[in-house]
Amino acid sequence: MPRTALVLVGHHPFTDPWHDDAAVGHLVALELARAGLDPVLRGTMPWALDEFDPADLALLVVKAAPGTPDDGTFDAFDERLTAIVAAGVPILALHQGSGAFRGAYAAAVGGRWGAHSWHPPLGDTAFRAADDEHPVSAGLAPFTAYDEGYAGLDLDEGIRPLVVVEHDGVPFPVVWQGPGPSRVLVDTLGHDARSFASEGRTDLLRREIAWLTA
Repeated sequence: MPRTALVLVGHHPFTDPWHDDAAVGHLVALELARAGLDPVLRGTMPWALDEFDPADLALLVVKAAPGTPDDGTFDAFDERLTAIVAAGVPILALHQGSGAFRGAYAAAVGGRWGAHSWHPPLGDTAFRAADDEHPVSAGLAPFTAYDEGYAGLDLDEGIRPLVVVEHDGVPFPVVWQGPGPSRVLVDTLGHDARSFASEGRTDLLRREIAWLTA
């Protein structure tokens, strides 16, 4: 069984002024190692996927901003990413990473930031489980993390909401199972490293890793 967990973090042009992708990627890599996986951290360079055979990957984690250029420099990258999705490699898309790439990846994750998406200011935010049957969310205690509570995301049919945030009494999915074809989770928490100071948030991440690699 493959044990390599590839963590892709944003490098130009998949970056923005707000998110510390490298710090989050490092913390996630530590949790992957704790789970017995072999984490490999890579920036989103055009050749970042060249060395990886999908059959050798236990998990793909993405923490990067949307940014695919139209000049062809990432065509080979897109082809390799499509092959990873088609091979059924499990995927964990973190925070803005749900919208990082187009094509097969976008279809697999099933949701992303859109024209009408929003969030209150970064700060202590309360989250709770929305599905008491899924292994990721069943028994997950409500928790607070220093993070953003995304709302109004563009969500595709076929997703399964697992964790929500509430704004003015209205629940918004912030963690969901994507359509696949493999096991796919989108976790929109993780603006920066401060989110992971929360025990509840770390518990959620560990549950996600366990389910994706079971």
